[in-house]
Amino acid sequence: MVELNLGASIISSLSAAKEIKQGTLRTVRVQELEIRHPVGVVYKAGRYINTAMQQLLKDLKGMPETEFLGNE
Repeated sequence: MVELNLGASIISSLSAAKEIKQGTLRTVRVQELEIRHPVGVVYKAGRYINTAMQQLLKDLKGMPETEFLGNE
């Protein structure tokens, strides 16, 4: 819809990187807008988790609840 000039959107710049590079979309910074995304991690229960992943999970669990949604 944005590329057809029928709308606007707030998305991650990574999601539109190809279009931004091609020049079909452009970014506009809104300084008054502060966006934070909740973080979630999904992994298979009962599987080995290496130490790097264990540390990442510990770090994420230390984040405020509003930024990390989990059930452990």
